[in-house]
Amino acid sequence: MTAFTHRSSNSDPCDAGFTLVEALVVLTIVAMIAALAPGALNLGRTAWQATERADDRAQALQALDAVCRSLAGARLYFSRDSDGLSRLRFDGQPDGVRFVAEFENGPSGGGLYDAQLMLTPGATDSSQLTLVLSPLRAVNSAVTATNTTVLQGVRGLKFRYFGAGPDSSTPSWLDAWPNTDRLPGMIELTVIASGPNMGVLPPQVIRLPLAGAL
Repeated sequence: MTAFTHRSSNSDPCDAGFTLVEALVVLTIVAMIAALAPGALNLGRTAWQATERADDRAQALQALDAVCRSLAGARLYFSRDSDGLSRLRFDGQPDGVRFVAEFENGPSGGGLYDAQLMLTPGATDSSQLTLVLSPLRAVNSAVTATNTTVLQGVRGLKFRYFGAGPDSSTPSWLDAWPNTDRLPGMIELTVIASGPNMGVLPPQVIRLPLAGAL
């Protein structure tokens, strides 16, 4: 008798490898991942740049806050000029300001300092906001003025001063402070940043508590 071998048609699908449908599904998934990858990378880069901008802006505002606190402490300090006249040691100009204030951590320790805020050349094409401190009554004659960089990447600096001029009794904003016997009531500081990460810094308005004290 001849023996016949019966082969079942329900063999294990694992032995048959990938079917055409399965291969198409895998290729579709790979194509979708490849299409979404650049968008995910761009999204990550955008988020990183936004975080960097926020950090730079926060540091700039923190530095400006320290400057505002220094200006708010401006003192009514008088000294004699070359003509022997007593004048207030305060010089407010559109591009800088000079004043006397108390600094706890000055170059010769705590005390009164002649302070000057101005722009100085930076390492690149932009400038930097610099604080120059000179002790008024230095015990050590070797102590000289020190320059401290407050903010880098500055393209412009503008000061305005609020108060009444010598020929007017009505207070207003002035580009330069004309009085030599009293402080302005307020100072507005506007910093124009050159770096793309800082954006537009809001003007800082500083009130001087000793403006009306004589």
